[in-house]
Amino acid sequence: PFISNHKLINDLKEYFKCKSCLHLWDIFPQNAIDIGLLKENLLTKFFKVQEQKMYNAFDYIGCMSQGNLEYMKNRDVKYKDSKYFILKNWAQIKQKLEFNKDEIRQKYGYEKDDFICIFGGNMGKPQKLENILELAKKSLNNKNIKFLFVGKGTERNLLENRVENEKIINTKFLDYIPREDYELVTAACDVGLVSLDERFTVPNFPSKTTDYFKLELPILASLDSCSAADYGNFLQNEVKAGLFALANDTEYLYKQLLKLKDNDELRKQLGKNGREYYEKELGVDKAYQTIIDQINRD
Repeated sequence: PFISNHKLINDLKEYFKCKSCLHLWDIFPQNAIDIGLLKENLLTKFFKVQEQKMYNAFDYIGCMSQGNLEYMKNRDVKYKDSKYFILKNWAQIKQKLEFNKDEIRQKYGYEKDDFICIFGGNMGKPQKLENILELAKKSLNNKNIKFLFVGKGTERNLLENRVENEKIINTKFLDYIPREDYELVTAACDVGLVSLDERFTVPNFPSKTTDYFKLELPILASLDSCSAADYGNFLQNEVKAGLFALANDTEYLYKQLLKLKDNDELRKQLGKNGREYYEKELGVDKAYQTIIDQINRD
């Protein structure tokens, strides 16, 4: 979780006679409370005090989505309109990858007609990848559907043990691989997976979305109800770059998966929509201009 030193921020502002801007990724400690990592006690109260001091130290707070923005507005008793604004995640806009899809698949042990769903990144409690394993179990009757997990995290060993014990044979795990290789193997898959714990009460905006958009990969997301109303609406209805289901609703998530599997044109269009959004809205220059425009409002 991100907790800055508010004293340091204030000292830097005074020394450089400048303003400060926070790009808000995680709303801590509430997100940790939601999933049981923290309990309501003295330590949590301490974190909440530090959190508020941190927010107070910044002149501007960029929120990754409309849901994040509304959440922060509602909790700030001294709300100032110019302090909070939407600051989307950003990346250096790169050209589309050129690669041999069949060769990449063969390198990692997959067949040409396999339908591969990939999850790349941290495998921790917030992601609750047990829900994706339930989806994998539901998909065992379809031999072409495969699940690939790339990365590490606190829950990876538990997930691997469950795959072995429950014989979820359509699932594979890969350790850390170089960034270039990760992008190639991701681009050679059919669907990018997003997963969030259903207990969250704060809206989350998964940062891996940018990678999936860049690689023209349609997204299948398993979301808590709070993020479904925010990120899910953005993904499925605004950008039209993927589909979602509520976390823990394996049946509907499986239907959404089959909708993607059985419709090549749909997948292609969703991937294209994501790539177009990445090029138009997620560049470094776009983020820079958003910040400058917000500062100039004052």
